[in-house]
Parts: sequence; structure tokens; C-alpha cells
Amino acid sequence: MRPRRMIQCVSMRRTPPEIEDRVISLYRHRPDRQWVAAEVGMAPSTVARILSRRNVVPRKSRGPLPRLTCDEERRLCQAYCDENLSMEAAGRLVGVTTPTVRAVLARNGSKSRGRGRRGRRKDRTINSQGYVTLWLAPDDPLAGMRNSDGRVLEHRLVMARQLDRPLTDKEQVHHRNGIKTDNRFENLQVRHGSHGAGAAFQCRQCGSLDVEAIPIR
Repeated sequence: MRPRRMIQCVSMRRTPPEIEDRVISLYRHRPDRQWVAAEVGMAPSTVARILSRRNVVPRKSRGPLPRLTCDEERRLCQAYCDENLSMEAAGRLVGVTTPTVRAVLARNGSKSRGRGRRGRRKDRTINSQGYVTLWLAPDDPLAGMRNSDGRVLEHRLVMARQLDRPLTDKEQVHHRNGIKTDNRFENLQVRHGSHGAGAAFQCRQCGSLDVEAIPIR
């Protein structure tokens, strides 16, 4: 007959009162157990036990979002759109979570922008076609060239700034040396219609790439 396995009971140490007070304070400031656990340095389950022990009702995951004043909503939009803060950083300014910030932006007609890792927006990226894209501020004079994510192709933006006007949909910008990431103005050509892959305008007599359209006399 096998001997019975002895089960040893280990008593769990209670969290110090000052730590519990800090957990409660942080949770009331931002009702997010994951965030509170990261700030204090403990497991989210420990945060949940502290809240239960101190009779703090956890916020429902799909409960109503907190209502903000007009000044608070304006501050959120300004921090996210004008100051280029992340949703998390903007929410900290008025003590709300990322879902609330996203709802405020949607309610005020501001779209969320593309983001990199850890919630930081990448101002300069390369798309799947190999072209460089830039995030453009909504108050920029050339903001009409932005796509739904608030981004614009860098080579088109360089040409538009040189011409001091937005480019039309029929105007295409071509890289003279074929390198899509070389967006120096001297490496760009603008023309109407598709230019075709691997082609550039060049003078047939002298070989110059500095060509332009002139009126017929």
C-alpha cells in the first residue's frame, strides 16, 4: 500500500496596507487591473484580490465609458492630434483609459493613426510597394493629400511642396534613378498619367533628365 502524500499548506502573505492603499488609489485613477499591476509590480490576480478585500467594485469590461467635459475632450483631441501623443499618454492627462480616448476621437471625427510597437506612431514607414510614407498633420496646407490613415507618399509630398500646391490624382511622380526611397527633389519627375515601371523622361539628344513640358508655338 502506497503511503499517503503529505500536502503542505503554505499561508499567503498579506500585502502591506500601504501597498494596498496605493493599489486602490491607482485603480480609482485608472480602473485597469493590468495597468495597476504593472505600476505596482504584482500580478493582476493579486490586484483583484486586494480590490475584493477592500470592497472595491471592479469596473465592468463592457460598462459605460466615463463622461468627460467639453474641455477634457478638447484636451484629449489636442494631445493626440496636435501634440502627437499616444492614446495611452493622452488618456493619462485626464485620467481615462485607451477605449475612452478612442471613443472621444471617433465622436469628434478624428481617426486613429497607424502605430508601431508599444503604441507609438511611426512618422516614417515603408509600405508594401516599397515607397516611403509620412504622417501628415491635419492642419498642414497639403493635408488634402492624406489618406484615411493620415499618411501621404513622401515623393508626392516633396513634389507638392516644391510646386506649392497639392498634386492631382492624375499627376504621377517618378523616381529618375528607379530607387523608390530616394525622394530628393532632383531625383523626381512629375507627369500626367502612369509613367510605367523602370522608365524615366530623358532628352534623346543630350541625355539630360532635366526636362519639362513647354507650350507648342
